Amino acid sequence: MDNFLYNIPAELNRAVYDMPETKNWTINLKNGAKIQNKYPNRRIYVHSTLVSEYKIGDLESERLAIIYMYLNGVGNQQALAKIWGLHYNTINNYAGAYKIYGMKGLQEFYYQEFLSNKKKNVKIEDVSDKSNILEKDTEQLTFLMSIDDDNEVNEVVEVVEVVEVVEIKCDSIEITNDKVIEVALDEDEVTLNVVESTVGGSFIYYPFVQQIYGSILEQADKFTIKNEAHPQKKYTLSKIILTLIFYIFTHVFNPEISKGVRRKEYGILLGTDSSPCCKTFREGINLLSDIKFSTYMMKETVKNNIKLGYVKMGILYVDGHFVPYYAKKNLHKGYSTQRRMAMPGHYQNWASDVNGRPVFFYVNNSFIKFTDAIKDSVIDALKLMEELDIKERLIVVFDRGGYDSKLFNELDNMKVGFITWKKFNKKLDPSLLTEPLSYVNRGGKELNYLSYKTKIEIKGYRKDVEAIAVYDEETKIQATFINNLEHVGITDKTDNYKIKTLDGRWSIENFFKESMVKENINHQFGYDFEENPEQGEDITYIVTDPKYVELDKKIDRLEQVNSKYNDKKKELLLKFESSKKDLKNFYKNSKVKAILNKSDATRAELKKLKEEISLLKHTLNYSDLHKDEPRKDILNTVKSSTILSIKASVFNIQKRLQDMASECFKDKRELSKFIMALTTTPAKITITNKAYYVKLKKLETPQYQKSAELLIEKLNKLDSTIMDSSERKLIFQF
Repeated sequence: MDNFLYNIPAELNRAVYDMPETKNWTINLKNGAKIQNKYPNRRIYVHSTLVSEYKIGDLESERLAIIYMYLNGVGNQQALAKIWGLHYNTINNYAGAYKIYGMKGLQEFYYQEFLSNKKKNVKIEDVSDKSNILEKDTEQLTFLMSIDDDNEVNEVVEVVEVVEVVEIKCDSIEITNDKVIEVALDEDEVTLNVVESTVGGSFIYYPFVQQIYGSILEQADKFTIKNEAHPQKKYTLSKIILTLIFYIFTHVFNPEISKGVRRKEYGILLGTDSSPCCKTFREGINLLSDIKFSTYMMKETVKNNIKLGYVKMGILYVDGHFVPYYAKKNLHKGYSTQRRMAMPGHYQNWASDVNGRPVFFYVNNSFIKFTDAIKDSVIDALKLMEELDIKERLIVVFDRGGYDSKLFNELDNMKVGFITWKKFNKKLDPSLLTEPLSYVNRGGKELNYLSYKTKIEIKGYRKDVEAIAVYDEETKIQATFINNLEHVGITDKTDNYKIKTLDGRWSIENFFKESMVKENINHQFGYDFEENPEQGEDITYIVTDPKYVELDKKIDRLEQVNSKYNDKKKELLLKFESSKKDLKNFYKNSKVKAILNKSDATRAELKKLKEEISLLKHTLNYSDLHKDEPRKDILNTVKSSTILSIKASVFNIQKRLQDMASECFKDKRELSKFIMALTTTPAKITITNKAYYVKLKKLETPQYQKSAELLIEKLNKLDSTIMDSSERKLIFQF
């Protein structure tokens, strides 16, 4: 085997921990000591004498080997720390634990106990038994030495000259057939720092985060949070936003959970020494309540998602999601589908694209109507499509909750198409449904229905609304959907396209299920409320007049009853005519008389109710409606909407990564597991004056590893840079 020399930067001088564990190598130290890797074992020589051999990864044995080198003058704590890649206080702690407990002090339990007592300044008597230092499994460790009791370990050791590394030799042995991706440093490139992080795999998301948030974070840097305990440290709002993004990726969903994270390991993702503490993070999150910056951030986030192709415009699926509230405030109530009852809370209204990826998001108080949320989504979509010069016509799809003649008229006026299910659906005779409809759904399954197209009248809208009834012969289920596509000039869509588009509405339901687990969209970073609502600040909130709603429901019920009487009258008339009796006798029939009397009474009641409802307004100011009642608390939705926009982008980033990974990893069933394995793997990050080199730990499964190598080649082609003033490149390696 050819031997070659490893060049260790003089600034680093970290020999052992910079070497590959699975290769054979030797480190010769200036004072005659030698550290040798003979995979899977590691050997320590002093003056050509083997003094220690143990399996790589045996932490207790490695600590014992370091203590032996320390006690026998190979180097002081600073020298050994640089060679082994540790802090010099760690070497000191090893020696202190050995002094108190003997060999067992290097076991994890006793070592942690020593550190705890040291922190509390608790004095412990020497309980060591150094005579047992040789009594260790010889298969794990062979120690050829003796330590006198007189050789006492001092907690403070005199600093002597640091041991220098003379040379490092390594046998060029290929352990596996895996491709090694590694980038050599340029001649003028200087290593500044090397950091190992258990969350280093999250750098996989970094190129996508930079694409969406790079320009936004430049504006966020105008806001700064100072740490009062440490005035020299500060976190700009951009760092708080980055922290929130990577916390969501790693399922740290609130500031309290952040108390348990390894902040220094997250710091490398943010370009700081560590991520902010719980208190600073909480204070930083509150800055997202700034209405000007939050509005800018949410708009730019959506624009970047569209421009980069993370979401597609053309079809919007709109749906509402109720989030219950369990605390003390007196909030308006909404309907909880899980508990099937009215509860205090608020609504999240989402508009997703044809693939079920979120585009727009609104946090609304419970008194805001769903039809208003649909209208807001359409208005925002049209503005962005015009701004981004998107020529495709907009079609909005929603369920029966948006069935409203006023909304239909507004969509017609905006030249926006809609597709939705018909309310109060009256089933047709199956013999009428003869026209075949077929399409392939998202799961690749071909679906076949029978259909019947007709024109219907919708009160307050139009008399020629296109309605298509569909019938499933297997399940015997019949339903009718309506649309206005041809009426607004969208004439190139077939009936197959319409039913397929409506069926795709389930994509937003799947988004709710997935994002409630992965991004925890139900979680609130604290609730903000409008201040002093009793002073009339909520006067502009518009709510539906309950009297109007009650009368409207009565009118709908009476019209349905009157329609049944008319149908019954027609049925009796046909029977009477078929019997060839005199028509004069028809109105003398007792059954006909009863139906006519009931129909007349129903029409009279309808006329009366319509006169009453014409005197009322559909909506009122909230303050006018509740003049004599204590006012309810009004939710301020700025901060929660901003955080929700970040969670939406995190969802889209994960989907974008999934799309890219699917080109490298062909097994769709294992795709999510592959991505999880890659993004949760530890990494060693080498920071130079030109780049961040993220060296990921190899994945255990060969198929995963080969696919990961292809994926990071794609990521490296994105030419991503670190989001700071240096704009250093981000390069992935294995």
